[in-house]
Amino acid sequence: LYSNYIIAQESFRKNPFTGGGLGTHEKTYDQYFEAKFGKAFKIMFGNFNAKDGNSLFIRLMSETGLFGLGLIFLFIYKFRLKRTHVRDPNLNIYVIINQGAFVVFIIRLMRTGNYIGQGFFLFFFIYYITYKLVKDAEKNELPVSTEVQPV
Repeated sequence: LYSNYIIAQESFRKNPFTGGGLGTHEKTYDQYFEAKFGKAFKIMFGNFNAKDGNSLFIRLMSETGLFGLGLIFLFIYKFRLKRTHVRDPNLNIYVIINQGAFVVFIIRLMRTGNYIGQGFFLFFFIYYITYKLVKDAEKNELPVSTEVQPV
């Protein structure tokens, strides 16, 4: 994690607003690793998660800069549901699902820098859809029921 952070800092220093571009962290890692840690260190221990940066935050910092980090944090902040803001108890299941996806985002920001692994984009969709369902139901004041209604 530390070595990837040091490498990402170098990439960030070169392009702080836009980063090095998607998929460039491994190239940046190979470019700076020996200068920062020495060739013997690389021979003894190998590439420490050079492909994914070992953390989504580190990889986004390296590849997308402030722009990408800002977008991800804006998305997480804007579409987060809080239980205290939901008036209809039937909507609580959507809030719980939304908060579960929020936890997944936080964990992935700390670890696992792969963009598509473990259904990461599915959690983006779930996060947004649960937010949209709750907000639409509250706007229309229509209770969303999880029970099947008789015809």
